Amino acid sequence: MREDALSSPPRWLGLVSGGIAGATGVLVGHAFDTMKVQAQLGGASPAAAPSTAPLPQRILALYRGILPPLLTTGAVRAVYFAIFENVKLGLGAPPGDTAPLQTVLLAAGVTGCSVAPLTQPFVALKIWQQANGGTLAAASAAMWSRGGLFRLLPSVCDAS
Repeated sequence: MREDALSSPPRWLGLVSGGIAGATGVLVGHAFDTMKVQAQLGGASPAAAPSTAPLPQRILALYRGILPPLLTTGAVRAVYFAIFENVKLGLGAPPGDTAPLQTVLLAAGVTGCSVAPLTQPFVALKIWQQANGGTLAAASAAMWSRGGLFRLLPSVCDAS
């Protein structure tokens, strides 16, 4: 067995680690994100549980809209990782962590521009559910009837 095979981690380890880290970040941060969206809406979100509701119901209301980011975060992290590393290598950077800052910045920019169109519909669904409540299927149907999942975000908060 070669020595470099023993010293380098398997290629899939970064993908699995990214998926776990992404899911953990969503689970920890989603309640705060929901509070932010509700504050941006002036606290009048139909998704917010009334302050007289039992505590479990108020806590669950903070996690409304979690399904789209939770289902996609592992895949998105894997795509980020793959695009970033391939662009970096394509720009002539050596394999591993050593690359000039310009190469890293360019690879990161290409990664962000490549992944944003894939993630936007899921972000829009998450915000729709945080703002308007309802199930994922109901949110998808409502957004689709109003112009599709790629409709601009400021208009996802109008439930009318």
